[in-house]
Amino acid sequence: MAVNGISTNYSPVTAYSSSSAAAKETAEAQTAKEAESGVVYEGAKGAQEKPATYSAGVKNADQASIIDKLKADAEARTQQLADLVNKLISKQADADKTSKLPLGDLMKAVANGEIEVDPETVKQAQEDVAEGGYYSVEETAKRLIDFAKAISGDDSSKGEQMRAAIDKGFKEATKTWGSELPEISQKTHDRVNELMDEWIKG
Repeated sequence: MAVNGISTNYSPVTAYSSSSAAAKETAEAQTAKEAESGVVYEGAKGAQEKPATYSAGVKNADQASIIDKLKADAEARTQQLADLVNKLISKQADADKTSKLPLGDLMKAVANGEIEVDPETVKQAQEDVAEGGYYSVEETAKRLIDFAKAISGDDSSKGEQMRAAIDKGFKEATKTWGSELPEISQKTHDRVNELMDEWIKG
């Protein structure tokens, strides 16, 4: 039937088939897109048979490799911190020992060829371990905390991990020193823990 030249023939079956075909094409396109991106999601119907799953297109073997690499990187960073503590505290202890050499004994030892430390070195060591000096308690502790923050990305949630690395470094420094660390180094360790607590608590 035509009204004003326009056909009014309408077939519900044809219309349904067309929309059904379009929906099928859309579904197929979505499936193809998901396959390309590696994303698979099973909806409510699939959930009746097994839980819905999500995959970001990374194989289990690749995920394990990434996790292993992240762990290795974290261990390397904490060991780097422990090594720094060992070296820095050992040098602090050496500077402290040098700063306390009696001048008379020093001159005799140098004259006899027993040691190669000169008065200028002793003077520098005294300045280094004095308050505000490079190897002073406060400056050394701040340096260690700054490094801990740097390698952790300033993430205070990793504070205890950083503290463990610092403690390890102090233990290694004690072995390097050969006996109990001098008082200045022990005070530095205490100060590091105080600054670490402040950082963790924000």
